[in-house]
Amino acid sequence: MRFDAFDGTQTLRARVLGGMCIALGVLAALMAVANILWSQSYLFALIEGIFAVLSYFLYVKSKRQTYTLREKNCYLLFLFVLVSYAIYAKPLLMGVYMWAFLLPIVFYLLLGKKQGFVVSLASLAVLTAILFFKQPVDPPFQIIPVLINFSFCYISILGVSHVYESNRDRIEQALHVLALTDALTGAKNRLAFKKDIQAKRRQKKVLSIVVLDIDHFKRINDTYGHEAGDDVLKKVTRCIAGIAGEDAVYRQGGEEFCVLVAKGLSGAEQLAESIRAGIETTEFVTQGYPIGVTVSLGIAQFTPEQSEDDVLRIADERLYAAKLQGRNRVVSSSGPLPSC
Repeated sequence: MRFDAFDGTQTLRARVLGGMCIALGVLAALMAVANILWSQSYLFALIEGIFAVLSYFLYVKSKRQTYTLREKNCYLLFLFVLVSYAIYAKPLLMGVYMWAFLLPIVFYLLLGKKQGFVVSLASLAVLTAILFFKQPVDPPFQIIPVLINFSFCYISILGVSHVYESNRDRIEQALHVLALTDALTGAKNRLAFKKDIQAKRRQKKVLSIVVLDIDHFKRINDTYGHEAGDDVLKKVTRCIAGIAGEDAVYRQGGEEFCVLVAKGLSGAEQLAESIRAGIETTEFVTQGYPIGVTVSLGIAQFTPEQSEDDVLRIADERLYAAKLQGRNRVVSSSGPLPSC
């Protein structure tokens, strides 16, 4: 399963960058031709031509999401230089400075809230200075209204971009947590488990898995009701998290949990025994009734040649062995299963 869909920000920025590159690249090419044929602005046409080539180059890389941070930043810098030079070189009456209003939108979408804010403000200062000093022979009162309207409009667009990016980031983070969290217990869910396994295995570090199941959980539900069963699941989750850490606990479904351990088999076995003893000695009281709760645990260590499914299967087999051997125990090695 691919988990790149969870990186919504990167996907969004790649699409924005690709769309912007193709649109601005085509426009820059057309403007370069116009400057050569009609206005004979050869230097400006050269800059626009270079920008069009860079746009196509980055468009291709954005479609594959293979562009680097340096390439993206260089492209944005070139865009800013192009807009700044156009404002400086072209007469004020041509209204070229209107292109500056595109910059804060692009900076926020491609750089994020913090960097977008800083770069947008810095750009405003530079562009305002260019507008103020580009026609020193004109009386100041002729440029002041332009500067005031330009600055207010630019800051308004910057503010809207800031609010949009802040809310988009907040909503994305909330959806991300919702998609990877078990609603009942607050532990990570099965999808988060698969995502984290892939990420940890790419780091090529020692990794083991503890699979545990609450003993006789159906009996708890049948005797005390499903509400009591839910209370037990929540408290078991807190017990495991208190020993292994919240980020290491995953609810696989029903009464089964997994714990990822950045240790070998012996270290995982010690942790599993701590979990087993901790749950056994914890007082579970729900709806005024004391409930004795124990868990059975199976352990397996990841090896480079094994897939996630292979390791999970081994851990499940050892969990099954723990059940057959009387429950409330840890099994960390394979062996013949006792006959029923």
